[in-house]
Amino acid sequence: MRLLEYFIELPSGLLYALLGLASAMENIFPLLPADTFVVLGGGLAATAGTLSFGTLFLTTWMANVGSALVTYRAGFLFGRPLLTQIKRRQFLNDQRLMELGVFCRERGAFAIFITRFLPGLRVAVPVVAGIMRMNFLTVSLAIGSASAIWYSLLLYVGLIVGRNLNKAVELKMRLDIVAGLIAIVIVLGYYRMWRNRRVEDL
Repeated sequence: MRLLEYFIELPSGLLYALLGLASAMENIFPLLPADTFVVLGGGLAATAGTLSFGTLFLTTWMANVGSALVTYRAGFLFGRPLLTQIKRRQFLNDQRLMELGVFCRERGAFAIFITRFLPGLRVAVPVVAGIMRMNFLTVSLAIGSASAIWYSLLLYVGLIVGRNLNKAVELKMRLDIVAGLIAIVIVLGYYRMWRNRRVEDL
């Protein structure tokens, strides 16, 4: 809740830039929790009202697809040395990468589309596609469609969380008011009892 409150105070342009950057960096730094940031963006769209769902989707989707295609091009140009770096970051072994290459060769766009939903493989598959010299348009359509579905779902989850968060905040405020009133009644009751005792003592 505090994290949302912090981001709500930021300018909308900066928020779009940060969320887009996080989505792009996922394909370069796999351990970055980009999905969490996208869900957060959906929550901000629901709570703050300063972010447009459509603009937020286009920003994060284009950034993610763009960086994935950059890694595809890098695999196309630099080949296996780059894949070795990906393997180290993703803790993938040679057997897994060989199976991924065979899957991409046999299933083409379908293989790329499916693996983009798998956390352990989504970063490696554009590089593998580049090394295998797969068609750029085929790769682009597969990555773009998979990312469109995934990011739409993430933003929708964020919207649901954000709307429920608003209700939770309103409920909490009401409970705070009720608790405050009860506390006041209790204090006044004790004060009245204390005054009555003093009067009796006198």
